[in-house]
Amino acid sequence: MIVTDEILNEWSFRCHDGVVDLNNPEKVKILFEILKEDIDDDILNALINTGDDIKLKVLKQLKKVNKEESNELEDKLKNKNLNDSITEHISLLAMKYGLSDDLLDYLNSPNKLSLSDLENGNNLLDIIHEKTNFNKNFIFKIIIYSSEEKGKGVGIGEIALAVFFDAEKVKKGDVKIDGKLIELKGNEARFSGSGKGRSGDISYLYEHLSKEYGIESKINLASYISEIIKEHPEALDDINDKLNDIYPNTEDIKITSENINATLNKKYIASYVNNHKNDYYMLISNNSSSYILYTSETIIEAVGNKEISFKGNISKSNSYPQIYTLQNTTT
Repeated sequence: MIVTDEILNEWSFRCHDGVVDLNNPEKVKILFEILKEDIDDDILNALINTGDDIKLKVLKQLKKVNKEESNELEDKLKNKNLNDSITEHISLLAMKYGLSDDLLDYLNSPNKLSLSDLENGNNLLDIIHEKTNFNKNFIFKIIIYSSEEKGKGVGIGEIALAVFFDAEKVKKGDVKIDGKLIELKGNEARFSGSGKGRSGDISYLYEHLSKEYGIESKINLASYISEIIKEHPEALDDINDKLNDIYPNTEDIKITSENINATLNKKYIASYVNNHKNDYYMLISNNSSSYILYTSETIIEAVGNKEISFKGNISKSNSYPQIYTLQNTTT
């Protein structure tokens, strides 16, 4: 929002000499109080920009005014391996909600949320609020925080786990809590594979099957395999061998004539899990902050039992389909 005449007049009225000045720390504090309730999260997300929006300038100036206090909070956040833009965002968000001191006290406390809290719950917002009693809007905005910086994506839930749990951010998608690695996946996320792009090396399989069995390829791999083994039952061993090339370390998961699609999905997820060695996988709703926490073993079984669904089937153009996590509901 650009400053209107009404805000300028109010600011001028509250200044002792009637003169507004962004370079005067005391006058900046007065303007901040006027704007405080109207500072939206788009501005907080835009801190890395240098636009002319007066509120952005105020926030940056206020950060300088409160440098000593904000540095202590930001230093604590950086100890959790959060980068500068994330720590600045959280610091200013806490300032907006009047929670800077409370958040710093919580981060300094030994009594933070633990892995057992995560294992026994199913909604990240509820767990954090029950523990901290912080404003729910403040918590939720940290939960849904995401960014893309220098090719390193930060997805939903990652920063909230790092901040509110006895945890630290370790790498893309991962947070370490109580020494255990947790990878988070929001709605429509992919479990990437060893091939290039979304198609991986699956085009190789289609070409091989078409040449070997003389049956024209289908878009849906499960349907294509089903059609082949109806005419060539002996092709199963060959198909399984080729699928193991696409989804490494899944030799124990074999395609049969039944539940082909579910088995393909199971190989897809098992290959990722077996190659990444995380302790837990957390599937979280982008809107409601509800989640399901899986171990490496239980997420593979959940896919095989069709408890986890996918947005589309494995096909010639897509070896690694997007997953659905939980139904999106508003909070």
